Amino acid sequence: IEAILAEVRNRPLIEPPLDGFFDCFYLMTHIVYVLNCFNGYLPNRRSDCPWLYAYLERSLEFWLREVQHTSMSSLKASVAARSWSAFAVDAVAEAADCLRGLGEEETKDLVQRAISFLLSAQGDDDLFRSPGCNRP
Repeated sequence: IEAILAEVRNRPLIEPPLDGFFDCFYLMTHIVYVLNCFNGYLPNRRSDCPWLYAYLERSLEFWLREVQHTSMSSLKASVAARSWSAFAVDAVAEAADCLRGLGEEETKDLVQRAISFLLSAQGDDDLFRSPGCNRP
């Protein structure tokens, strides 16, 4: 695992919305899960990987901006399904989970905004839907 983590650290982070961001983002959330044994060892410590948590904060800000500035009702279904916000529920939940594990006051507002978005994305059937994501 040490060799894999060292290799990941040597590769450049892909910032949103550049090509490859989606995969990079999910890889980074799972690095957190490796560090904390899938939330079995909490709280997380920012000092373990400050660059990683800073990246997740930037990424979460991006996801939240996407859902705030995208009016899916005015887009055709085919366009809405291809927007970043179509993946927002899962991405916001992953990032919020990783950052919430820090238990830090500095990330409290960002995590609260993420949780508010998630609650707003929950339907009457208790399923969560990203803007632009059509499910039966």
